[in-house]
Amino acid sequence: MSDDEQKTARKGDPPRTTVSFLVRCWEEPRASGDEPPLARCLIRNLQTGEERHLNDPGRIGEAVKHALKSLDAFDREGRSEGRSSG
Repeated sequence: MSDDEQKTARKGDPPRTTVSFLVRCWEEPRASGDEPPLARCLIRNLQTGEERHLNDPGRIGEAVKHALKSLDAFDREGRSEGRSSG
């Protein structure tokens, strides 16, 4: 268990699994100055090093959901079991 997990876990709680991501977003100018810049994003799973490159910042949540599917705590729809989604 990491230091951060130990600080937030209460005595008697089961061990927690933490997944950390680095999300970087930037704009790239197009060759033609008449067009708006392109949005680019990188999501890196800091535990596995897996990276995903996106052209649409609106898909960041989808990429994180995909990474979390490997955890037992999330069902097929990406919701955390035992927690309300809204």
